[in-house]
Amino acid sequence: MKKIILALAIWSISILEGYCFSDMDDHWAKLEVEKGVSKGILNGYEDGTFKPEEKVTSAMVYTVLDRIFEKSEVYKDVDFVLSLDGVENSMVRLLESFESLDGLYEGNDQNIISEIKDHKNKDYRAYVTKDGLETIKNFKKYMKNDINKIQSLKQKEYVTKSEFIKDIEELEFSKAVLNVKGSINMGETKMDSENIKMMSKFTLLMELPKFENVIDEKLDKNHWAYNSYSRVAEFINDENDNLNKIARNGFDNNISREEVFYLINLSLRKLSETYESFTKVADLESYVAEKQMLTMKELSRLVENKIVTGETVNGNTTYKLDRDLKRAELVVLANRILKYDLENK
Repeated sequence: MKKIILALAIWSISILEGYCFSDMDDHWAKLEVEKGVSKGILNGYEDGTFKPEEKVTSAMVYTVLDRIFEKSEVYKDVDFVLSLDGVENSMVRLLESFESLDGLYEGNDQNIISEIKDHKNKDYRAYVTKDGLETIKNFKKYMKNDINKIQSLKQKEYVTKSEFIKDIEELEFSKAVLNVKGSINMGETKMDSENIKMMSKFTLLMELPKFENVIDEKLDKNHWAYNSYSRVAEFINDENDNLNKIARNGFDNNISREEVFYLINLSLRKLSETYESFTKVADLESYVAEKQMLTMKELSRLVENKIVTGETVNGNTTYKLDRDLKRAELVVLANRILKYDLENK
């Protein structure tokens, strides 16, 4: 009787934790799926099934990669509060420079302006036009307001870097810089609107060189996977823009093995400093990149690092890059990425 009760208890725990699926008993990836589910990589369905042979969508892949990166703690490298401190300090320095403009002539007397240009005026060393003076006054007002606003932004929990940049661009000073008109004449130095924009934007964003926005703004921001896509896109920062090309096909569209392997290759390059230095080329006789995303060298790295395995058919190894990826395969790949990341910390 005790054995029966113990067995029922174990079975109940496995059901509650989501490890036991009615359609996984004889499946080749049963143990891998159970391992992946226990790590929170992918969940089953409410009807008690996992649907291991169901084709995955790009939304699922972005979500799984996002969860892998969270477990690897790579997102902690971005310190938004520290960056806001940098923006605040830059703004304070710029405000101080505007407030320390002494010996400044504010008027339109051309005789005085000529004396200033010729360095002959004893009272003034620089002058500013009426438009320029109004610009300086507005800049000072906006910066004072923004310095206060930044304090509240420091309490905000940002999901993505692009969200952070958007808040910076919404600051009063940022918008004023983009819309500034006229010029400021400081002695022999004349700054037109474009000079002011360049100088101010550089001063404001000089603390944020790594925050380049790589998010495709045309994608559906209301989709449940959008935040995961955004974080993954920013972390991977795909120079070839293939990550966004995949996303543009639709978050709910199926995704091929080649496309998934491509994203995994980019992910491993970011997770491990040594991954890209791996140069051995595997013997891939059947290599065919249908979408021309994945190179033979990139697939070789995945194969030699035991992330991807081929399938032997009639004595030949094939990777079926053109075939859509399935849920069971996605979990297996995720487990291997986590294992590789753990071993190469």
